[in-house]
Amino acid sequence: MLYLFGLRWEAYNTERSVYYDAGPPRRITFVDARIEPDRPRLTPSGPPDGGYNFAPGAVVQEQFCEETTGITIYAQNAAPHAYLAIDATAAACAAPTADTLDVGRTVNGKLVTFTFTTDHPPVRYSPNDVNYGDTITSPYTLQYTNGSHTVYFKDSANSKRTQTFIINVDTGGGGDPDPRAGEKLFNFETSDGGLYDVYYEATPTRRIVYYYNGGGEVNRPVATAEELGYADGEEITYVCEASNTKVLFRASLDKPFAVFTVEANSVECGYVDCSLAVSGLQVYQPTQAGDLGSLRVVVATEAISFTASITQLADNTTEFLTGSFSPGPFQLYNIKPGAYRLHLTDAYGCQLPVDYTITAFVPPVEDPDPVPPTRWHAVGGLLPRPALLATPVTSLTDTNNEARFGLHVEVELTREGDEQPFARLRKTARQVKEVVDVSTLVHAQLRPELAYPLGIVTPDRAAFLDFRYRYREVDALGPSDWVETLGLQRAALCALPIGPFDDNDPGLYVASAQDPAYLVMAFPSGQAVQWVGLPQEVTVWLPDAREADLFAEFVYRDAAGAELEIKTRVVAPELPAGVTRIPLPSNPLPCAATVTFTLTDTDRAYAGSCVEAGPVDPPTTSHDFNISDLSDNDFR
Repeated sequence: MLYLFGLRWEAYNTERSVYYDAGPPRRITFVDARIEPDRPRLTPSGPPDGGYNFAPGAVVQEQFCEETTGITIYAQNAAPHAYLAIDATAAACAAPTADTLDVGRTVNGKLVTFTFTTDHPPVRYSPNDVNYGDTITSPYTLQYTNGSHTVYFKDSANSKRTQTFIINVDTGGGGDPDPRAGEKLFNFETSDGGLYDVYYEATPTRRIVYYYNGGGEVNRPVATAEELGYADGEEITYVCEASNTKVLFRASLDKPFAVFTVEANSVECGYVDCSLAVSGLQVYQPTQAGDLGSLRVVVATEAISFTASITQLADNTTEFLTGSFSPGPFQLYNIKPGAYRLHLTDAYGCQLPVDYTITAFVPPVEDPDPVPPTRWHAVGGLLPRPALLATPVTSLTDTNNEARFGLHVEVELTREGDEQPFARLRKTARQVKEVVDVSTLVHAQLRPELAYPLGIVTPDRAAFLDFRYRYREVDALGPSDWVETLGLQRAALCALPIGPFDDNDPGLYVASAQDPAYLVMAFPSGQAVQWVGLPQEVTVWLPDAREADLFAEFVYRDAAGAELEIKTRVVAPELPAGVTRIPLPSNPLPCAATVTFTLTDTDRAYAGSCVEAGPVDPPTTSHDFNISDLSDNDFR
């Protein structure tokens, strides 16, 4: 945040600091603090001591740029004491469209003077293209040591220029301009007055070149150490090239009077063996709604310090943390939910990103108790079965271990979708796990269908009943609360079918190709509910939770048991679970002797025909008359 000005109210023990917060969103904010720590702070009222710093509407901060947006801050008397004027099309903040940076240099001994011009000031200087210092103005003069140097310049449009030169004060080198290619290493004069210049050319391949400038013996092949000014093999200077490569020059008494060696990743040429590393990353997520996260990491580096910035990956906004930090544990607090990148830079220029995510706390959702499957109750038939409902009581005795006087349970039965019960009953409780039989009550609600729809698969709604029940226990002290039971109860006017059905888990009553549904039986003998009437029909129980069509499959066979054809009727998933009547197909083949019914999930229907059997052709193999005819299969 950018500090703007401060206000003071002695009477209210309040000192207020006004800031500009770049956000997002951009805003003016302020922070109040106590003037005297031991005295309570009150909310200020009226103007501050000495009046306001600025008149209303006065410019607090001249227009400055955030990317291409111009921001101007004006004063006001009411909190927050300033307001913003935002110009998204400010001309002064428009993105530059041209690269106009131009840099020149003049070398004078160890002093190098740089001159530069640009349409996008200010200009900054860097010795390593990593750390750019404060803004500079032209001309800009610096002193350098012997050797090759490469320096960098950058303006506000991020245009960049590079300057490379060699300083060699002892031989008077370094003057500009030099018409010869390469950089001059040194010059010398032989004892007989011969003048020589020694140059280094980096491109197209590295090489040493010497120039004979006249005097003395023409083009002497060798020189002495006294003439050269260097002993044979003595280091002269070095230059730094791309990728921190060092080229070291040593004197030679033979032509071309110098040799060089190349060292990659040279420390003298800016190479840094980065030791910046992090370990022990711990991200602390919020543990309750509204909490913020935090982060802890151990930073290790051989540098004396490091700096940090945080980028929010969602909108690529970056916040630079104030100051530098010493190696060791590093912590961040009050981090809002989101994805971030912590960017560390040590004093050597080594950089390391650390990605982390803060996840907003989401209260766990407790899974509701699973709804029990529909429980079937078969009522009716020659041997009716009870329809038992569980109505347990808490205890048969009171706190004095005496029998609870008048203990009984009350039960209400309600049709699915109705509000009022269709039946009530009471039963004396004689055991903790008490059950009641409601078969008589639900049987009274059912009756066999008398009107049969012709050729239509239809539920027999009068032959089954979906209901729910609730119960409560009552004694001489009064009734307890009602207990609402989960799950649906279904009573059907039939005997229990033989098939995929389990008393302990009624949800196992399903129909599939591997486990077909069986007919609903009215009597233990196996007689179907309806085999009479024209046309004939069969009755089945349809299971719950059907998502696709089922098929009522009728397989017709002849007297020998050979399959003739299969007819099917569609049982749509929209039909309710319960007792359903399925008419037999019309026009069976005259040669059909039996029909087998199955409820399946696969349509296997095909049309067949009656084929008359013809004479049997004699076998093609010859007859062995040596075998007794009584045992010969050919004559049976």
